[in-house]
Amino acid sequence: MNPMTINIPERLETDRLVLRLPTLADAEIVAAGVQASIEELHEWMPWAKKDYGVDDATTWIHQTLAEWHQRKGVPYLILLDGVHVGNVGLFDVEWDVPRGEIGYWMRTDHVGKGYMTEACNVVTDLAMETFGFHRIIVTSSDNNVRSWAVAERCGYTFEGVLRNYRRHTDGTLDHARMYAKTSA
Repeated sequence: MNPMTINIPERLETDRLVLRLPTLADAEIVAAGVQASIEELHEWMPWAKKDYGVDDATTWIHQTLAEWHQRKGVPYLILLDGVHVGNVGLFDVEWDVPRGEIGYWMRTDHVGKGYMTEACNVVTDLAMETFGFHRIIVTSSDNNVRSWAVAERCGYTFEGVLRNYRRHTDGTLDHARMYAKTSA
């Protein structure tokens, strides 16, 4: 399969949400969303530094659009009634298998309303049904209950704890929970 010939939609819709590819014009709303949730995001996401701003969002958009064009990632902004409430997407895509990892974050003021589960389900369906992925994984800190609860609500299977898998944002070693959804 030649990944460059795969039609990856720039927009997906659910009953309540629109997921769309970010553009450079979105840098301000992405930065504002991160800042509105910085206390929660900084706890779990190494990229969510306290002074995250428009330049950081612009860099992220450039990087993710390059990955999208190269078919190495599938990033989406999550919009609710036209308001940016989070991000979801596939990364570390390996078309040979095919497989990838799903990652996500939600604005603190929109957590607990089922939006992330809805967004993850539509991206998972895209990957499994449209792209023919055989495996999608979710990894999160073993202590980030909200993150791994999304994976569980989306029907991902807990595969185990990866001990000393990555650095926590405070520099200490952190264990990660791994979940997966497979085609068989």
